[in-house]
Amino acid sequence: MPIQAPPQNAPTTESVTPLAKAIFDNAIDGLITIDDQGIIESFNPACEKIFGYEAFEIVGHNIRVLMPEPYHSEHDGYLEHYKTTGKARIIGTSGREVSGQRKDGTIFPLDLSISRFEHDGRQHFCGIIRDISQHKQREKELRDSESRIRSLVTSTVDGLITINASGQIDTFNPACEKIFGYSAAELAGKNIRVLMPEPYHSEHDGYLENYQRTGQAHIIGTSGREVRGRRKDGSEFPMDLSISRYELDDGVYFCGIIRDITKAKAAEDSRQQLMQRLMESNTELERFAYVASHDMQEPIRMVANFSEILVNEYQAQLDADGREFLEIINSSAIRLQDMVHDLLQYARLGRESLSFGEVNLEEQLEHVKINLSELIRDSGVEIYNAPLPVVSGSSVQLLRLLQNLIANAIKYQPANAHPVIRITCDPQDNYWRIAVSDNGIGISSDFVTQVFEPFRRLHTWDAIKGTGLGLAVCRKIVESHDGQIWANSSPGNGSTFYFTLPKTRERPPQ
Repeated sequence: MPIQAPPQNAPTTESVTPLAKAIFDNAIDGLITIDDQGIIESFNPACEKIFGYEAFEIVGHNIRVLMPEPYHSEHDGYLEHYKTTGKARIIGTSGREVSGQRKDGTIFPLDLSISRFEHDGRQHFCGIIRDISQHKQREKELRDSESRIRSLVTSTVDGLITINASGQIDTFNPACEKIFGYSAAELAGKNIRVLMPEPYHSEHDGYLENYQRTGQAHIIGTSGREVRGRRKDGSEFPMDLSISRYELDDGVYFCGIIRDITKAKAAEDSRQQLMQRLMESNTELERFAYVASHDMQEPIRMVANFSEILVNEYQAQLDADGREFLEIINSSAIRLQDMVHDLLQYARLGRESLSFGEVNLEEQLEHVKINLSELIRDSGVEIYNAPLPVVSGSSVQLLRLLQNLIANAIKYQPANAHPVIRITCDPQDNYWRIAVSDNGIGISSDFVTQVFEPFRRLHTWDAIKGTGLGLAVCRKIVESHDGQIWANSSPGNGSTFYFTLPKTRERPPQ
């Protein structure tokens, strides 16, 4: 409601001493005095700041104007009851929290202390007021923060334990209860050693004392260290532990984040066993492929040679069907001979001991051109290359890699085409990315990832000769050099084969 002008006979503070007036005017807390009718007699500058009124607006008016409901309606009755009975609920008390109402109508929390005094034969009351809005807001923020932290501690899937400087457990969240089998109540105040098997159990207190004396830590401040824990039933298990240190008013505390890695360790052990069995199986398979292909060479060579003799010397004695059958036998034997040769080369990649050194890829490319000179001449292919780097690797294998990719690019060309091959090198942060591009027939996107599989052919042998092992050999060579190989292609638009080689080698080849 609007404030009316104060009556002309409103009391003033002119009679107070200069010291009292100085205190009144400069007090940090709000000071209000009222008479026994609730009429405001004085209103200091701190009150002006708190309520938004200036003193001249409020002096001479009932104190109710500064009160929201229900205090506004009840105040006069309360004051009358006090004067009649002498019973007080607030007067004489210190620091009671109530609500006030500012000039703009906003309601806020305040801390109120009221005392009674007599002057000129009448009762007067002095109120000391402190706006606690910010304090209440900070309390709310603190409660909200504590609530969020409690919710996080309660709901996190990782175990969380806090201990004091003596190693006594202070916090033990539900995830820890599930991990260790203890309830939080069982472990409250107990030493953290109860969760540790030997030798950690015996050494922990000494370690904690040494840390507090010297500041030297082995685990505190580190993340993800694997240690062992002990459950309530006595069983031990592997766990991932991170520990941090923090300080509160009552001392130093340590917080441990715990993750039970029993299943992860079991899965890792199983994976390692599977990998070992797979390696043994691959080794055995490579050995078998090597031995089989090696031992098959001679009988296949005999079949090819004798079928060729039959074709050359005895075909006149055969009818047309016989000559056709003989040609099929001879061509099949030659094809099988090529397959066994390539299979032997593929199997050798897993058996040969690699000698790594500096390899100049530009020099290797020149060797490839010499090796494929007849194919290059007959096809009319043009080969362009950007400067190629010196890398660490096997000169024999990297020569074979380039030779297979270039021969492949020449082979898969449309009829009457003018083949062009471009070789580029793109330096990356830690590796070289080399590309071999052609303008050949291309590969469907459905099959582009399959071309590196052994014996994978996208055309019949009669259409384009080959064994289907050339690109599989390329992949094996690149992987043995810690690189990757892939292709981009589409039908009619040629193909680009990419492979990467590390700029530096941090470990010896496997």
